[in-house]
Amino acid sequence: MTPPHQQLIKQGEELNKCIRQMALTIRPLDADYDLAGKYWRSDKDNRQFWSRVVIRCLCANIEARLYLFRRTALETVNLSKVSFAKDEREILTETREVTEGGKLRTKPKWLPIKDSLKESLRLFAKSMGASFNADCGTKGYKDLCDTFEVRHHLMHPKDVFAVEIRDEDIQTAEEGIHWFNQQCADLLDKCKAHVAATVAREILAQKAKKR
Repeated sequence: MTPPHQQLIKQGEELNKCIRQMALTIRPLDADYDLAGKYWRSDKDNRQFWSRVVIRCLCANIEARLYLFRRTALETVNLSKVSFAKDEREILTETREVTEGGKLRTKPKWLPIKDSLKESLRLFAKSMGASFNADCGTKGYKDLCDTFEVRHHLMHPKDVFAVEIRDEDIQTAEEGIHWFNQQCADLLDKCKAHVAATVAREILAQKAKKR
C-alpha cells in the first residue's frame, strides 16, 4: 500500500505537470491577445477592427483557461480522492441529466461567466484538497464581466452601434484580465502550498508512528 505522503507527493507532481501543460496550451492564445493589442495601439487606421479582435481574443483566452481548470479538476480528483457533489460535477462537465418522457437525457449546462469565473477556480482548488474563493468584490472582477458583455454585443448585435468598441472598453478589458491573471496566480500558489504543507504533515506523522 502506497504511504499517504507518497500519494501526496505524486499529487504535487501532477499539479506542477498540469500547470506546465496549461501554460503551453494557452501560450498561442496569449500571443493572439498580445499581438492584437500591439496592432490596436499602432494601426490607427483600423482601430475598430483591432478593438474587436482584442475583445474576442481576450474572452477566448479566459474561456479556454476556465475550461482547462475544470477539466484538470476532473482528472486530479482521481488522485486526491476528493468527492464532488452532483451539482459541482455538473459544473465541471457542463452537462446535466434530466428526465423527459420517462427517459434520462443529457443536456448542456453552461454557467454565466460571472459564476463560471468563481466556480471553475473554486472547484480546481477543491480537487487539490485546498480551498479558494476568487476576490469578486473588486473592480477587476466587474471589469472582466463587463468585457464579456461587450463580446456578447459583438456576437448578438441589435444595431450598427452595438459592434462599436470604445477605447474605454479596451481599458476595461485590460483591467479585467489583470485581475484574472492575479487570481490564477493566487490560486496556483495556494494549491502548491497546501499540497506541500500536507506532505510535510504526513511525513511527520509517519515518523511519529515509527518511534
